[in-house]
Amino acid sequence: MTSIDGSDPPKRFMDEWIPFMIQSPLVSYIPILSTALFQATARHVDIEKSVDTIAARMKLINLINDHITTHSKGVNEEAIAAVMSLSYNEVLFAPYLATSQG
Repeated sequence: MTSIDGSDPPKRFMDEWIPFMIQSPLVSYIPILSTALFQATARHVDIEKSVDTIAARMKLINLINDHITTHSKGVNEEAIAAVMSLSYNEVLFAPYLATSQG
């Protein structure tokens, strides 16, 4: 873990957030979706027709749904982090979606 300003990350971040991110199947699947989206755009493939992108998106959505329905807590930090990252990817790659359809 590095820091832009040269200071060490906060202890709470290192003690709570990093282990959570490493152990979560939801959070660990997000880079797979990001990679699929990036590869599709780099190859000039319509992200709505890319098999890899569709499969990764559906897998992450299914993991989120399973997590919410099987955990007694319902929506927790893990589900929120996954949904926010899914949303971020959609916003980040939306311009490529718009150009590939138009």
